Amino acid sequence: MKNILSVFLTAAAISTSIAAAPDWNKPTEFKAANIQHKDGVFTFSGRSVLYSRSAMIVDTAKKYTVKLKMRAVPGTDPALAYAGFQPISKDGHYLLTIHLRQEKNTAAKLLQDAKTGDTQIIISTPARWISSMARNCWYVAMGSDGAPASVPHFDVIRVKDVGEDPEGLAIELVKPLKKDYPAGTNICFHSDGPGMNTIANGVKLTAEWQEFTGSVQGLSDIPGRNAWWKSTHRARLMFMLLPVAGSKNIGMEVKDIVVTEE
Repeated sequence: MKNILSVFLTAAAISTSIAAAPDWNKPTEFKAANIQHKDGVFTFSGRSVLYSRSAMIVDTAKKYTVKLKMRAVPGTDPALAYAGFQPISKDGHYLLTIHLRQEKNTAAKLLQDAKTGDTQIIISTPARWISSMARNCWYVAMGSDGAPASVPHFDVIRVKDVGEDPEGLAIELVKPLKKDYPAGTNICFHSDGPGMNTIANGVKLTAEWQEFTGSVQGLSDIPGRNAWWKSTHRARLMFMLLPVAGSKNIGMEVKDIVVTEE
């Protein structure tokens, strides 16, 4: 899912921004090889993460409600549908849970210099440390002291494995470092989590049309479904479709997208 997500985040970088709620029913709003639009219906085929081309300017004091209809493409295999918003910061960063969700009391420091291309760092042991969770879903936030004011923080790298070191902990990274960090650099840990699935959160669709509604208002430091994430300035409509049992024969249809603000 992460590989698909990164591809579509890049593809969605070219867009327009609209102050009022946009018309996300337009055929040009969702464009990709696996999307068709006919008679007012979008058809998404296969495992997908898709974003609207238009982004609306967000006023966190207003309440935004989205209503739409979805169904599984008749004859396809079971799949889980997600629908909601992709929040975007003022400087254009796509806000993900890994940028915002700090793990409490995990501040530490680099004990040795870390060079560009390194895939292992040596750190002091945080006050709170759970090796199994670090291996499963934690990210190292390089240069972050773990204070609430430090999020969103975008210099994050996923943990691959952890081990002991005579000085502290040896953290193996999924990807190599992109720059140098001297010993003494602050780090903390963030974790992954679900997106802003305001409208539908892992719904198993049927071949019958169903109406879905979701509302969002206000601002929250903790990523959730019904308040805008910290630093949100714009937002795109988002759909994701994942197979229940690994099948490639999945698809969903979407129509009658209505956005209101009050």
